[in-house]
Amino acid sequence: MKNFHEVTYSLAVILVLPLTFLVAKTRSNGVFIATAQTQTAMQRYLEAQRTFPIVDYDEAEPSDPVKRAAAREKQIRRNTRREVMITPHPQDAEISLQEEGGDDLAALPSEKSDLIMVGSVVSAAAHLSGNKMNVVSEFAVLVEKVHKSFAPTAPSAGSSVTVERFGGYVRYPNGQTVLYRWAGTSMPKVGGRYIFFLQSIPQSDDYTILEFANALDSREGNAWQKLKF
Repeated sequence: MKNFHEVTYSLAVILVLPLTFLVAKTRSNGVFIATAQTQTAMQRYLEAQRTFPIVDYDEAEPSDPVKRAAAREKQIRRNTRREVMITPHPQDAEISLQEEGGDDLAALPSEKSDLIMVGSVVSAAAHLSGNKMNVVSEFAVLVEKVHKSFAPTAPSAGSSVTVERFGGYVRYPNGQTVLYRWAGTSMPKVGGRYIFFLQSIPQSDDYTILEFANALDSREGNAWQKLKF
């Protein structure tokens, strides 16, 4: 069984985070100046935070009976984690999980993937599990190109698939919002085009995101070479 460390970031820590990043700095004429490296790290951190969808703790069910039944089925399937707090501390702003020993996934986990494809994100939403102890971000992705598929039902170009990943913002009834995620992770953006590395979810047509990379940058070309497509 995998063991995980939970790291809680209080609101106070989040608010002083810019000062934390400025620890690595240079002195010029008695004035502290943030280096370009620390500024970039801060920008990446804030950008990653903005990619997570949000869900109300008292999430409303779909009014359509078919969609409601499908949502309930997914809620039951997601009753696998116990990370979301019923009543967070008033200063809690982020809960990050870190697996002991580090992440065992490669930067581009091709061997662990049932499906590798390029696609564009059409929509994003966060959802709680049935027991409200797990939060998952779910994305509808328009398939552009499939490069590998060991999935039970391989999608084709032009079709849409649903992919998901642990994490998301939870907004509590008192207005407090807490981000839950794997430490250092982000989510794909709506409108973004990515290469996705996915695992099939048993007894479902959906997939879990192992990793994704922006298909507009050089990583896509590097990925094709590494995967020998």
